[in-house]
Amino acid sequence: MTTSNTHRFLILVITGLLLITLVTGCQPLIETEEPATNTPEPTNAVTAEPIVDSRKLILADPDGTANPEVVSFLTEQAVENGLVFETTAVIDSAALANGNHVVVFISKPDNLQDLVSALPQTQFIVAADVDPGGMNNLSVIKTQAQDLAFMSGYLTALISEDWRSSGLIPNDTSLGLNYKDAFVNGARYLCGLCVPYWAPLIYFPVVVEASATAGADAWISQFNLLSDNVVYTVFVDPSIALPEVLENLASSNYTLVGNAGTSTPESFTALLGYDLLPGLKTLLPSALAGTGGQTSNASITITSYASDGLVTPAKIDAFNKVATDLAAGWINPISVPDQ
Repeated sequence: MTTSNTHRFLILVITGLLLITLVTGCQPLIETEEPATNTPEPTNAVTAEPIVDSRKLILADPDGTANPEVVSFLTEQAVENGLVFETTAVIDSAALANGNHVVVFISKPDNLQDLVSALPQTQFIVAADVDPGGMNNLSVIKTQAQDLAFMSGYLTALISEDWRSSGLIPNDTSLGLNYKDAFVNGARYLCGLCVPYWAPLIYFPVVVEASATAGADAWISQFNLLSDNVVYTVFVDPSIALPEVLENLASSNYTLVGNAGTSTPESFTALLGYDLLPGLKTLLPSALAGTGGQTSNASITITSYASDGLVTPAKIDAFNKVATDLAAGWINPISVPDQ
């Protein structure tokens, strides 16, 4: 190849390379778009409110006579079951219209049937001598007057020397003659015919009867029955515990037994009443579960006694054993055979 040809060849090569460079260098740049990302906007956090159980356990105690043990038990049960515990004198049915509540009555209100009918979702427990009557939201702690009369007769004889006891018994109460019979049977359950060791030899207890509304003079006029038969201990029905009657008995140094709720408790050596706690322990679990229509008998208890040595621990134990058997139905207070 000649020098001129070589020179031409180089020129062609260089020219070609330049063309290739120009062609590739002129291509537009392709930009790739970044993928779009959606960032969520911040929102206010929502906190769930705790669900509060608005169910209530209410103690209706219009006279403020509830035993502290009953109040303590109901308070504990309310806490354990997540209920709000309240005490009140009067039940407001409108306030309980919504919700499954439980109401405990210390005594029977006049409008009990209306309340039970108006609040079918609420369970009621009442201390009274009534029957549920087919009401599925009513349970009853039966406070039977004949049981109280029986144990009054029992305690009066128990703390009386030589069984020399008596009872001032109204003969026109709802119990009728059963009041006297139950009182006498309570004493006879303890001591059979209750014949004393010393004269005068009669069958105790001595029962003095009159109308509950007879007045003090009608009762005092019969107190010769107490002195003539050398009575030591006297049971006084609350309706007869008039100031004149109690003053007359105190002047003769009689030991007095009565029922809780009497107007002058300081005049008495011992007072008896209904123990509602065992019945509540029996009925409340079912009521909390929404089941009613049940009954349990109230036991009789010595609610207070003087520290004069007449009511001893051994006598209290004996009393409580009989009271438990009576509440369980093992004893018929109206029919106790003579021994």
